[in-house]
Amino acid sequence: MTIHFNFWVLIFLMACFQGLFLSTSLLFIKPQEYINKRVLSVLLLVFSVILLEELIQEAGLYPSFPHFIKVSTLLPFLFGPLLYLYFIYLSSSPPQKFTFKHWLHFLPFGIALLWHLPFYISSGGYKLASFQISTELLAWIYLKFSHIIIYIILITSKLLALRSSNQLNPKQQWFAIGFSVFALGTVATYLLFSLYWFEVSWWRYADQLGGLVMVVTVFALSFVAVKNNEELTAQWARVIEQVKTPRYQNSTLTSSDKQTYLQKLHQLLQTQKPFLDPKLNLAALAHMLHIKPHLLSQIMNEMTGKNFYELMNQYRVEEVKQKLKDPNQQNKTLLAIAFESGFNNKTSFNQAFKEFTGVTPSVFRKSIAS
Repeated sequence: MTIHFNFWVLIFLMACFQGLFLSTSLLFIKPQEYINKRVLSVLLLVFSVILLEELIQEAGLYPSFPHFIKVSTLLPFLFGPLLYLYFIYLSSSPPQKFTFKHWLHFLPFGIALLWHLPFYISSGGYKLASFQISTELLAWIYLKFSHIIIYIILITSKLLALRSSNQLNPKQQWFAIGFSVFALGTVATYLLFSLYWFEVSWWRYADQLGGLVMVVTVFALSFVAVKNNEELTAQWARVIEQVKTPRYQNSTLTSSDKQTYLQKLHQLLQTQKPFLDPKLNLAALAHMLHIKPHLLSQIMNEMTGKNFYELMNQYRVEEVKQKLKDPNQQNKTLLAIAFESGFNNKTSFNQAFKEFTGVTPSVFRKSIAS
């Protein structure tokens, strides 16, 4: 088996691993009812599988992996519905549930699957022997492009409507960045592929351009996912800290040192309240205490059982509770109080508050009023 390793194989491989890693990470974020993260996870998985086919094709590995043939003919029918539903779920609070109406968006994918099912369940040898450019294949390629462009127009119209009315929230603004990359790249790929009918040889680069569009989109959506999900950042922080845990065995900190720094930490958090800054990070907090970040991380984990993000959110929740009990704060909205207390988005605020109190912020406020 000869592998043709080149630049395209490398970037397809990198993007494929990036998409699969983030897709898996999003599946383990709690609470489970936040369906927008599940939709984004599936979308990244679809991109990754198609990039894997692009990698196999570019590396000349179809003879070894024939069952990946025509994967990129079927799965793109999921692009539009998944992007649209992800955008819709970003717009709703609380998140919507998956309904029958939402399932209807996947009807074209179901039809395409049924049409290609005999090919997909056939042997690898048959797939290799029968795979070639044909009128049927070209028809399906144009159908998938048309399907995607319809959703591009639909999502773009909704984005423009929200922007014109100044109702575009921060999460939707970040989504618009990743979506713009995908939309412009898809249209460019469609136009390049159309050169086939004019017998211009450049149409052969449409596959590579389409692959490049997916590579850039995967990294753009990954950035958007991390930017929009404080829970994801906290989850990765926990993983990193677990990896670092064995190193604590060689730490020079004594039990007395840990207790001293823990007292200084709590005193700092109670008096100066640096957690009110939503951009506060471990390095900045360690600098205030004149200690190295990895040692402060060790103290937090061993002495409080919480990582940096969890401990800061615990203090922020306590700050919110104190403000809610203050009669002078009664005219403020819950979200305004949350932002004043150091939270940077509504989702992380609601999740942290319920995690540390067992009730939602609105229920807590009502219990105080009664």
